[in-house]
Amino acid sequence: MANLVVYAASYGKNIGTGHIARAVSIVDSLRMIGISAKILPVDISKKHSVFADSSVIEKFSCYYQVDSNLFLSHIPDDILFSVLDFRYYRRDVFDVLRKYSFLVGIDPDYKSSGYCDISFSAFPVLHKGRVNTFVNPLTKKSIGVLSSTGLSKNNRDKILLVTMGGQDPYLLTEWVQNNILSDKRLSDYRKIVVSGPSFDRKIKPTCGEEIITPRKDEFAKLLVDSDIVITSFGLTAYESAFCKAKTWLLCPSSYHKRLADIAGFPAFLPNKNAQDAFFSFFTGEDKEQSVYTVFSYPMVEDLLANFYSFLKMSRGCPSCSSVRRKLIERFSDRSFVTCVSCKTEYELVFDGHVKMYKKEYFFEEYKNQYGKTYIEDFDNIKKMGKARLSFISSVMGIEKQNSGLKLLDVGCAYGPFLSAAKDAGFIPYGLDVSDDAVRYVQDVLGFTAWKSDFSSSNGKSEWEKEKWDVLSMWYVIEHFKHLDIVLSKCHSLIREGGVLAFSTPNARGLSRIFSKKKFYKNSPKDHYILLHPSSAKKILYRYGFSVRRVRGTGIHPERIPFIGRLAGKNPLVMRVFSFFVTLLRLGDTFEVYAVRLPDKKRP
Repeated sequence: MANLVVYAASYGKNIGTGHIARAVSIVDSLRMIGISAKILPVDISKKHSVFADSSVIEKFSCYYQVDSNLFLSHIPDDILFSVLDFRYYRRDVFDVLRKYSFLVGIDPDYKSSGYCDISFSAFPVLHKGRVNTFVNPLTKKSIGVLSSTGLSKNNRDKILLVTMGGQDPYLLTEWVQNNILSDKRLSDYRKIVVSGPSFDRKIKPTCGEEIITPRKDEFAKLLVDSDIVITSFGLTAYESAFCKAKTWLLCPSSYHKRLADIAGFPAFLPNKNAQDAFFSFFTGEDKEQSVYTVFSYPMVEDLLANFYSFLKMSRGCPSCSSVRRKLIERFSDRSFVTCVSCKTEYELVFDGHVKMYKKEYFFEEYKNQYGKTYIEDFDNIKKMGKARLSFISSVMGIEKQNSGLKLLDVGCAYGPFLSAAKDAGFIPYGLDVSDDAVRYVQDVLGFTAWKSDFSSSNGKSEWEKEKWDVLSMWYVIEHFKHLDIVLSKCHSLIREGGVLAFSTPNARGLSRIFSKKKFYKNSPKDHYILLHPSSAKKILYRYGFSVRRVRGTGIHPERIPFIGRLAGKNPLVMRVFSFFVTLLRLGDTFEVYAVRLPDKKRP
C-alpha cells in the first residue's frame, strides 16, 4: 500500500542549493510526526534530468548532517503523493511522477504549476491564478533553529554578513566585495563573506573580510548574530528578516528584483545605483519591512501533513481508485480534479477540515442556509419524500399502499423521509452518524434506526445482515470519500431487483455552466465527489445497477443572468424555464433511481 511522500528537489549547475535545503528541512519535519517521506534530488542542469548518484547523495548527507538513507536515487513505486520543488519545468520527471501519484508544487514556475494538482507559494508569484495558497517561506525546522539559537546582537561587534547562496553563479559575492565592503563607512563592522558549499571558485578577501564556508548550524548562528545581511532573493532573505537583521538584496536579474519588490525587500541590480542605494539604506533609520507579514502564513509542513491524512483515507479517484486526472479548479483550501478513467469529479483537500454532523449541523447551519431549522422544515422535506417514493414505486412496479417492502434510508437525519415511507406503505429503517438525529427517530417518530457510518462499518451490524428492497441516500452520497466502497456495499445489501435511490448536486447544472469557478468555490467542503447524470449512469452500471430514471431538480433561475430577472417577473417564463431545465436535466441537483442487476449481469 502506497504510504511514501517523495519530495523531488532540483539541483545542478546554476540551479542553486535552496531547493535541496528546503527539502531536507521539510522532510525532516514530516518524518518527526510519523509521515514516511524521502528526498529525490534531481539534477536539471543537463539536457535530460539525472537522479543523484551515491557520491552526490553522500555530499548532501554530509553537508546537511542527515542520514544518506533520507535520499532516493530512483523513483519508487509506492508513492502516496509527490512534492515538486523545482526551479523550472522538467517534463521527463513530472510525467513519471504524475503517473504514480498526485503532485504538490512548491514555488512552481508557470508551466510547472499546470502539472500540479495543488500549488503552494512561499515566494511572490506573477501567476496567482495557478496558486492555491501562500505559505510561510520559512520551515518549522528553520524557525526552530533560528529561535533556539537566541538573539545576541547586544554587547559585541557589529556584523555585516554577505551570503549569496550555495553557488552564486552570477558573481554577486565579488561585486559586493569590490563595491561595498571596501567603503570606509563600514570600518566599524566585522565583515563576514560566505563562500557557498557549491561555489566553483575560491573567494579571496579584498579588504580584511573573513571568508568562511559554515555548516548549516553555524550559518544559522551567523544570521542570528548579524546586524546587516546582504543576500540575493530566496530563503536566506526571509531567514534574515525573521532574525530582525537589516536585510538588503542584490538581484541577478530584473525578474528577481520584481519578486523582491513585491515581497517588500529593498532590492537592486548590481550597478552604480545599487552602491548608492545600499549606503542610503545603511545610514537610514530602521523601517518595519512589510515582508514580516508572511511569517503569519500557514506552514507548508502542516498543509502537506493535512493532505497526507486526506489521501490516506481517500487514495485516488473515489469511484475507481485511478490517479489519472485532470485539474478543474484550485482554491486556497482544496483543488478539484476530474478522473480521466470514469469522469468522476472530486476534491483534494489540504486544510485539515473535518465536518462533524452534530446537532448544530441540522439547526444553526441548516437555518443559516435555508432560513429555518431542519425540524421546522420537516413537513416540506416529507412532502418531497412523497414524490420520491412515487418514483421508487414506479420503478419497482408496485402499488404504494400495498408494498410492505423494507426501506433503509442512509443519512436519515431526523426522519422526514422515513415518515413519508411509512405513510406510503413501506417498512422504514434509518441510519445516521448523528446521535441526536438517531435518538429523535427512535424516541419521537418510533422507527428503528442505527447510529453508524455506512462507509466504514465492519459488516457485523444488524442492518448489514439484512437484504433491503430499497436503499436511499438523499444528499448523502457526495459526502463519502470512498464511492467504490459505498456502491459495492449497496450492491451487497440490496436484493436483486431492489432499488438504489439518491440525490446529489449536479456537476453539469446551469450554475456550473454559467459560473464554473463560483460553482466549485461554493461547493461545501464536505462534498468530496461531484457527479452528473451521465457519469452517475456509467459508474452505477459498473457496480451492478441499471439506472431506470434520472430526475432533474434544484431549479434556481435567480442564479442565471438575465433569466432570473425575467422568471421572477413573469410566471409563464418561469414555467417554460422549469420545463426545459427539468427535461434537459440541467438543474443544480438531480435524483437517480437504479435497479440492482442480477450478479450474472454485473459487468
